[in-house]
Amino acid sequence: MGSIKLFLLLSSLSFFIQPSKSEGRCQTEYCGFQVPIRFPFQLMASFPQSRCGYPGFTVTCKNETKKILTFPFSGEFEIQGIDYFSQLVRISDPYGCTAGRLLQGFNYSGTPFQPPSTQILTFLNCTPDSKMFIISGIMPISCLSSENYSVVGVSIDESSDFSKRFVCSEITTILYPAWDDALSELVANYISLIWKEPDCQWCENNGGTCRFKNDITLDLECRIDFHPDFKRDAKYAALFVAVSGMCIIGLIICIRRKIKHQTQSNNEVSTLTNYVPHRVVVAKGLDSLAIEKYPTTVVGI
Repeated sequence: MGSIKLFLLLSSLSFFIQPSKSEGRCQTEYCGFQVPIRFPFQLMASFPQSRCGYPGFTVTCKNETKKILTFPFSGEFEIQGIDYFSQLVRISDPYGCTAGRLLQGFNYSGTPFQPPSTQILTFLNCTPDSKMFIISGIMPISCLSSENYSVVGVSIDESSDFSKRFVCSEITTILYPAWDDALSELVANYISLIWKEPDCQWCENNGGTCRFKNDITLDLECRIDFHPDFKRDAKYAALFVAVSGMCIIGLIICIRRKIKHQTQSNNEVSTLTNYVPHRVVVAKGLDSLAIEKYPTTVVGI
């Protein structure tokens, strides 16, 4: 019985220590530095190997540093940052002129991305004025400006006053996709977009990462990623528990056997103590039957 318990314990512990078959299949990837690429995003290079990314989140690594996201109707944009907790990605023109790409028309159709909000901005073509930034706090867009003119982006509410204060003509008005302040993001030269599908916010905010449940459907599950040191410590702890369990079970078996042996010994002693042997009476000399066989002589008659 003790051997069976020991076998079951070791079997269960060996199952606990054994790593998951899916562990290591999808790892965090990098193209250059800073921005980790993981689910729902996936680098194109690893795409044929496993389903580690959601459809529409394929990233191409160019020149080993640029993380490129391709939009079917607007071309390539470089990823500047990914916020997995808020499900937000910041992109920019790979050549440094995001405003110019917006002026050409930005279409995010056919992708899982959309603007968190939009703000109306008016682009103005103004005569260069060295005091423009000091007076208005608005800087010309360098990639669209030259020595002969300055292109600026202002909110539609301020465009009329700005045009009167400086010599400007309107170029166009657009909806700028922004997370916070459109003018700030315009100066910072990036666009903010969010995704709602797949929805992994709960998982991310609870310390996990999403992944596919299987290799067929788009059903997801939440995987909790422990620190490697924690995994190692957990395995050592499990091994310690296994060894301790073996020792405890072995000790219990030994104690039970000792108790059983002691009980048997006590029973034997008790049996010997209670046993009273029959007394054997040994008669010395001749018995009565032998005496009667001899002749009788009467003396004194």
